[in-house]
Amino acid sequence: MTIAIADAEDTIFDFAIFVDGGRFSSEDPTPAPESGTIALLGLDLVGLGAARRRRA
Repeated sequence: MTIAIADAEDTIFDFAIFVDGGRFSSEDPTPAPESGTIALLGLDLVGLGAARRRRA
């Protein structure tokens, strides 16, 4: 992939960005296991609460 920035020579603050190459895919991304992540977060919060209760 090549990215180039060039002056378009229209005005003082005018420029152009050219991108050559790259790939676009129409495939769906793999789903993230959200339920497992939420379960781990909940278990972590329960552990922190138990540790705090034990100290008090």
